[in-house]
Amino acid sequence: MQFQVPQFIEVEDKIAGPLTLKQVLYLVFAGGVSLLSYFVFNFFFWILITALLVAIALVFGFAKYNGQPISKIFLASVGFLWKPRFYLWKRESEEVTIKIPKLPQLKNAPAKIIPTEKVLAQRESLGSLFNPAPAIKKLWDDLMTTKNPLPKREKVVPKPRTAERVSFFRKTSGEKEAARRVDFR
Repeated sequence: MQFQVPQFIEVEDKIAGPLTLKQVLYLVFAGGVSLLSYFVFNFFFWILITALLVAIALVFGFAKYNGQPISKIFLASVGFLWKPRFYLWKRESEEVTIKIPKLPQLKNAPAKIIPTEKVLAQRESLGSLFNPAPAIKKLWDDLMTTKNPLPKREKVVPKPRTAERVSFFRKTSGEKEAARRVDFR
């Protein structure tokens, strides 16, 4: 079943010739205020007020800036100026001074122990037990440089199937066509 999708949803309906409802209301409001000011002010002030109101009504009704109507920009700016600012987080810096007491000096510090030749020979025979750095370095190099899994450390990840599934269908004109099939599961 096919549905009709509206195409031009941003275009306003025209109600008075080429004018939309908003444009008509702006012009009627400017004309009404101009009519009232004709009876209140003298002729010179009435001309000034009418010229100003017509200019404002034309700008609000017809002008756009960056694709947005001026009335929308005006309302956003008034809202920005009127509403209070709300800051979610403002860091307060306080300087705190911590006094660290001096550590007492040990009077009976242990003497430095110098290993004998016998101890050094035992260390060399045990190898990497006393110095594990070469074994860790070798493991790190193996992890970074090899593509093969290390035995008893990594699980072998199976390679994904690369075969593409293709479906054939017949067009209304009768010719066959192939299309790649995608299953989103």
